[in-house]
Amino acid sequence: MFKDIKNIEIEFKYCGAFASTPDNLGFVGPDKKHNNLWYLLGYGANGILFAILGAIMLSQLYSGKENKDMKLFKVDRFDN
Repeated sequence: MFKDIKNIEIEFKYCGAFASTPDNLGFVGPDKKHNNLWYLLGYGANGILFAILGAIMLSQLYSGKENKDMKLFKVDRFDN
């Protein structure tokens, strides 16, 4: 990539997981078994957009406010 720059070494590498759900909507909400664990993940390519929306929804959930769209992002929606 930088063929004219000589004698450089990689100092740090990072690899993040690219997670998505079957419906590409991600998960927002509390864990059913652990009261102090909340999820906001799995948005794949829509991560930037859903990070904002998910943070708003998560703060509403945590504050006890109702959100009619929350069922779309339930953590257990794929459980059988």
